[in-house]
Amino acid sequence: RKKGKQKRPDKKLYIPPAAKHECEKQVEISSETEADDLLKLSNLTLNSVKNIDSRLTKSQEEKNLSTEQPLTEHQRANNEDDISWDNLYDENGDCVKPELLNEFRETLNLKENDNVTINKTTIDYYQFQPYTPVIEESEFPHVLEIYDFSADLKTQDLFTSLSVFNSRDFDIKWVDDTHALAVFASESAALEALKMPYHNMKLRPLTQAIRESKIKAKKCAEFLTPYKQRPETSAALARRLVSGALGIKMNLTTEQRAAEKKKLLEAKERRKQAIKQTQDIWEGNVH
Repeated sequence: RKKGKQKRPDKKLYIPPAAKHECEKQVEISSETEADDLLKLSNLTLNSVKNIDSRLTKSQEEKNLSTEQPLTEHQRANNEDDISWDNLYDENGDCVKPELLNEFRETLNLKENDNVTINKTTIDYYQFQPYTPVIEESEFPHVLEIYDFSADLKTQDLFTSLSVFNSRDFDIKWVDDTHALAVFASESAALEALKMPYHNMKLRPLTQAIRESKIKAKKCAEFLTPYKQRPETSAALARRLVSGALGIKMNLTTEQRAAEKKKLLEAKERRKQAIKQTQDIWEGNVH
């Protein structure tokens, strides 16, 4: 098999000696020109900075001279820091500075015959405090504030701590990382929880709560109704409907079926007892 001929390497472009000497001379001239331009530019920049610095110094000196000039009587009166209502009015309540009244008339488009009276403000705006809602004791007696606990605690931690001494008939609404509202089923349950000691948190009535907790209670009043525990449910009916619709036989053991049947019978018995107690109360058969 014949091998292809290898391509010869490219040769440099031939430049005559005279042209080569002329090119090097032009490069030297251009480099010298660029150096001269850079030198001129640097000198121009330095002169500009010096001019700006001298102007700033001159303007600052003029400003200092102007501030050292004596103030007029009107300027001195405007710059006084101790101006008060006592200095603006005499014993009869008349303004001792008519220029203020003239300024008010011009601002309000009043005539000279119109009377201008200035009264002291009755509100101290420097002592402004954000609005804190007022909560009566009878408004949320079943709600307590949980406070003084670590920000690392979660909802389940609060439930566990409260469930140690109380039943699970309560709910928790968060306010911030270290405050929450405990909504109990009744006022008596809230009072009972308030008497119990807790090692990782504290409880207090909503009337003594912080501002944010009171605002939360006012905004979410419809969600702070006395807590009602969810009634017990069973999946037997749902399982029966699904199995009948899909034609699938549910694999349940005899023990599971007996437990579900017993649970339903107990629920029916409790409902009958509740209805009977209500009827006895209305008929006066309470012993």
